[in-house]
Amino acid sequence: MFYADKRKPLVGDFDLGSNERRVAAEKKQATLSAWDESLTTVEEAQAFLAPDRRLPIWLSVKSILALEFDLHVIRRPHDKDLPGREGHCDIGNVWPSDKTTYKSIRSALCDIATCNRDDLHGSG
Repeated sequence: MFYADKRKPLVGDFDLGSNERRVAAEKKQATLSAWDESLTTVEEAQAFLAPDRRLPIWLSVKSILALEFDLHVIRRPHDKDLPGREGHCDIGNVWPSDKTTYKSIRSALCDIATCNRDDLHGSG
C-alpha cells in the first residue's frame, strides 16, 4: 500500500475542496478523483493534484461499489494533457442530501484506504 512519507489516510483526505463543495451544493452532486494504478503511476497522479493535497490514496473499486451508498466509479480521462491522464476516474454520487451520510461516505472510504491490501487480493 502506498502512503506518502509513511502518512496514513485520514477522513479529511476525502473532503471536497471549498470550490468543489460550492459546485456540489449548486448541482446537488459531486465526485472525487481516483486513478487506475494500471494506467497511472503515483508520480503521474501527484502531478494532477493541487499542491495542498497530502497524498494519492489506494482504494479498491470492488470495495467502493459494495458500499451501501450507491457510489459509482467511472473512467474519465483527465482534462489536463499530462502523462497518466487516461487512468483518471471519478467516484460519483459522493454528495448526498444530508451531512450524516456524507460523513459516513468519507469514513467508509477511509476504512477502505487503510485496510490491509492483501486482504482484498483480487478485488481491485
